[in-house]
Amino acid sequence: MKSWGVVLGCALILSSIAVPASAVTYLGTTQFTCTDFNASGTGAAVLDRDNTGTGEEAVRIDVTDGTGANIFTFSFTNALGSYSGGLITLQTYTTPPVSNPLTITVTSLAGNGLPELVGYTATGTCAGLPFGDPIPTLSALGLIAFAGILAALALVFLIRRARA
Repeated sequence: MKSWGVVLGCALILSSIAVPASAVTYLGTTQFTCTDFNASGTGAAVLDRDNTGTGEEAVRIDVTDGTGANIFTFSFTNALGSYSGGLITLQTYTTPPVSNPLTITVTSLAGNGLPELVGYTATGTCAGLPFGDPIPTLSALGLIAFAGILAALALVFLIRRARA
């Protein structure tokens, strides 16, 4: 029973330690199309991590398609605070998406002693695009390695069977 008291005491102490501010927060929604996205005007953005040492937060926005390909990247630095209309208006993808789903990730960058943290993610789709292949494909070298592993397993099976 005493050990639970120690665990509870440690948990209370740890929970009272100051936690660094969270990553950039976006309280709105993101609209996706086949050519662009818009993350503005639907909710506030809050920047509260001074990862620059200058009272600003450095942020990176990435958009990927269903294959995992990065189709948009944008980095910026802005003063700490709350922005009622968000921070990013309509943006065109650098590369057209080839499959769904489309995913936006807003990351507060590492710096000023703070680690990189993801603050917002959202997904959407582009009408007419297929969904990403859920089965990963292997390169020629990967296929050869896979065939080699299967052959080795078959050999081990045959040796064990012959010994039995």
